[in-house]
Amino acid sequence: MKNFYAFKIISFCLLLASTCAPLLVQAQQLGFANSNFMGTHSLYRNPSAIADARQSFYLNLFSVEVGATNNYFRYESPVSLLNLLKNDLSFKDEYLKETLNGKPKLLTLGAELRGPALMIRLSSKHSFGLTTRLRGGIQINNLSEDIARLYKVQGEGGSAEEIVNQVSENNTFNLNANVYSEVGFSYARVIFDQQTHFLKGGITLKKLAGGYSAHLINEDTQFRLREDANDNYTLELNRIKAKYGYINEEVLEDKETVSDYISMLTGKNSPGKGWGADIGFTYEYRLKWEKYRTQLDGKEVINQRKNKYKYRVGISLMDIGGINYKNSPDLQAYSVERENKTLALQDFEDADGSAEFTEVLNNALDITDADRITSFRAGLPTTLNVNLDYNIAGPLYANAAWIQDLRSKNVIGMHQFSLLAVTPRIEFRTLEIAAPVALQNNYSVLTVGAMLKFGPYFIGSDNIGGALNMGKPYGANVYTGFAFSFANKKNQKDKDKDGVSDRIDKCKKIPGTWELMGCPDKDKDGIIDAEDACPEVAGTIALRGCPPPANVVKEPVSAPTQPESKPEPDPIQTPVPVGLIKSAVDSLDKPIPDSLSKPVTDSLNSALLDSLHKAGSSSFNHMNLGASKPSISEAANSSSLNKTFGIIPVATTQTTSANKSENNPHSEPLSKPENTPGDIAAPAPKKASKASTEIDKLEH
Repeated sequence: MKNFYAFKIISFCLLLASTCAPLLVQAQQLGFANSNFMGTHSLYRNPSAIADARQSFYLNLFSVEVGATNNYFRYESPVSLLNLLKNDLSFKDEYLKETLNGKPKLLTLGAELRGPALMIRLSSKHSFGLTTRLRGGIQINNLSEDIARLYKVQGEGGSAEEIVNQVSENNTFNLNANVYSEVGFSYARVIFDQQTHFLKGGITLKKLAGGYSAHLINEDTQFRLREDANDNYTLELNRIKAKYGYINEEVLEDKETVSDYISMLTGKNSPGKGWGADIGFTYEYRLKWEKYRTQLDGKEVINQRKNKYKYRVGISLMDIGGINYKNSPDLQAYSVERENKTLALQDFEDADGSAEFTEVLNNALDITDADRITSFRAGLPTTLNVNLDYNIAGPLYANAAWIQDLRSKNVIGMHQFSLLAVTPRIEFRTLEIAAPVALQNNYSVLTVGAMLKFGPYFIGSDNIGGALNMGKPYGANVYTGFAFSFANKKNQKDKDKDGVSDRIDKCKKIPGTWELMGCPDKDKDGIIDAEDACPEVAGTIALRGCPPPANVVKEPVSAPTQPESKPEPDPIQTPVPVGLIKSAVDSLDKPIPDSLSKPVTDSLNSALLDSLHKAGSSSFNHMNLGASKPSISEAANSSSLNKTFGIIPVATTQTTSANKSENNPHSEPLSKPENTPGDIAAPAPKKASKASTEIDKLEH
């Protein structure tokens, strides 16, 4: 009898795979999923990742992954899977070895294509992303070991003696096959930046287009395997509760051009449509935040090219949503509960495609139109992602990732199998090396991977052991891609580290201040040292940075008191007396500088003589001066003028006072004349000031 896999799950998977290949499966690409320099690829881990990104622009041209994994069969062969595919060698059954441990089994095979995608950093707080991706896969999950062992049912040399005639209870499994596309719109922003503590969040909204879907959900089956004398196997179903359905594969076969496929995958002519979403948050602990912040050109600037965290924690809900298939002539779906039915496994031998397989199953289970349903929903592989990234030192990082499947066992749709992974990596902007070690497939299979990124190109594997035939692998995968990016703009250079950029720094090699455009000012007087005549001592701009001489420092001026209101005398009638002028000059505590003495005396002389001249020509006639003006001495001592203006000459006043003291010792010295209008007594004699000396010179 010819070799055939009757009703064993693996054969059914391969049957579905042949009808909807190539299929795509969600991939994690653990080697660079947590990198700080992978732009749009980080959106598939956590949509908040692109906020405060290290690049201002990222463009993914393409990336692709192919692979297979399971936790039931080990691959033991002298030929690696890579060489097997590369050289188109025949696959032999003896290459697969069972793993029997009583635990549910799983299998996934397929590929993933990430199409053109871009990320734009709008500002230091806001980022936007646009992604395209083709996803799907063929997957068996929660497969009971008894059903998995139906693999033993085969002809020539096959043996199923261990399970024949034994009743198997509580058997379950889920089989799903999907091909669908998505277009994602992502937005992320910084929520708060409190120096040491930093939080950002993001969301992705995805438009989904379903191209193909098939499922067989066995919720509960009790069966017994029988073998007759002709080595034919019969499956006696004491009880079965299941639902199954598919989209006719002709939907894919009818597409003849690339335009037809693009139209279907963008949702225009696709049999299924839906929406999905991702949401996530990332916290960063920035121990040395001040290292990346500085004052430059009068404002705070942050180094946007450097990672700032000591550790980073991310949490996200990924792939919320699903695709609805309904009211399509290409849709066939059923929900059944039957007892005491028999399946002759040889009847499935010639089934070709999901339609023929379903027809054989419907006949065996006596399916009627009452069991048919007109729609179903294929859910996305919803997961909880928790991520810890720790900066060991410089470019060396260690990452721990936990991905937990949140889909229930008996729902239609793909699952992301749970895993734990630890990934050490060395990270630079243009070079990156990583080596993920993971416990995959619902924590049942240990894998080791590797990833290399150099410039725009990257290549890696999450299970490199299978690809290179290292150990006894349960699968293998490989991914590669090509992308361009532009780093964030550099801050302006500041060679002397004074907070003034070289672009506007007038003293580029010497630290200075922002107020003086980068030039130094040691004495803090507002005059740059290069132009300061006294750079060590604070001074004034008028004196080119030097302080005023100590002997001309002005005394503090007290606030003047408001004098009593008196009628102001006519300035012509009350000229300024010489005695008062000399008294005021002599009363100065400090001498007037030489540079001011002559201008002062000249001004006083001119003012006084002008005043006397205006007082009347009769006064000058008594002085017999002719047409010329008198000197200050003559004018000041003129008896006629004294009588007219009430002036007491300085010399006369001093003499009178002295004579009075000699003739009458008991008399008081003349300190103040009687307060007649216009009369002002001269002050007591003082050491002649320079100004007074100048006036005396004018008298001679």
